[in-house]
Amino acid sequence: MPTVSAMLAKGTHQLFGWQCGIPSNTPAVQAGLFYGERDNVPGYRWFDRQEQKIRVVSNPEDLRLLENRVAEAGGEPLLAGGSCINTFMSGGASKRLMTVTALGEKPNQRREGESADFNLFFLSPNAYTKAVLASIWDYLAGLVMAVAGRFVPSRPRLKFSIKRLAQRTLANAFLRDLSFYWMKMDMVRGVPVIYSNFVGYDDIAHYSDPDSLDAQLSLAAFDRRLRTLRRRARRHSPIRYEIVLFSDHGQTPSIPFRLLYGRTIAELMNEMLGRVLGRETEVAHGRPGTFSPDRSYTLALLRELEEVGPDARSWVTKRGRRALARVTDEADPRDTAGVDRTEPGVVVCVSGSLAHIYF
Repeated sequence: MPTVSAMLAKGTHQLFGWQCGIPSNTPAVQAGLFYGERDNVPGYRWFDRQEQKIRVVSNPEDLRLLENRVAEAGGEPLLAGGSCINTFMSGGASKRLMTVTALGEKPNQRREGESADFNLFFLSPNAYTKAVLASIWDYLAGLVMAVAGRFVPSRPRLKFSIKRLAQRTLANAFLRDLSFYWMKMDMVRGVPVIYSNFVGYDDIAHYSDPDSLDAQLSLAAFDRRLRTLRRRARRHSPIRYEIVLFSDHGQTPSIPFRLLYGRTIAELMNEMLGRVLGRETEVAHGRPGTFSPDRSYTLALLRELEEVGPDARSWVTKRGRRALARVTDEADPRDTAGVDRTEPGVVVCVSGSLAHIYF
């Protein structure tokens, strides 16, 4: 990452380590960063004892409920008067683009400039074309890496599928260029604080390996866009920006429990607790699933496109929505809430490297 290395070498930035805490996932870190309060964020999935149902942060209604609790217990929002891009929580931002908590709101609740900025990207021939070309290149590179990975049994990957590869391409390439486009626009306008989440490296590392070649290529692509962003901040911004880069959580090379033992932790808990309690346990969402940040954000993009009225959609927007609908399964039970406890039992909520067990 030559741009980041240059920032450190020139002394304009310093490198620090930090502990993100537990649970070590994006929603919990964003709650602590935006509001100074993360105690009310149990994980990506959790069981609501009061409502007796499982909740998941990729569901906008569940996440709005969670953010309201965090905001009430926390302090002044970090992004007040600013903008947030491609995030789970809004952090009190005046403008929310690709933000999960803003999805599903009524049209009169959407804030000024949100729909306009969303449409501007698709009306920009240069930005949109570059994002599409970068996505095509990333898709082909991901396909080659997936095939090559099958010949390295010592570094197992999660199950491969064409739909999964397409979702990864959108998260790693298309959303990266989309986020940088909006950030450059906000810098020119002089927005006081801008926050954007880039999920590409995190997504690839989850499925392949934090040190794999395709994960490193994702970091290199981000570094090139960062160089352009710094140039824009110096030459075209009416105010002086301080650029802060941080990783919201770490990545540790590991082998999934399922690959080592032939079954998931949830299935093991079913068997163990079934023997002890004499009854079956209830697994979150009816079946085990992995944390899928790419699907959360591609679904967010799809819903943003749907909120644009049919009469206002350009040909490009319509084609983009059809492509997204093909690669995003909106009804995937792993990422939707609604599994209610109808009788006494044990509920297992799997969230990445953690599992919450509710009795």
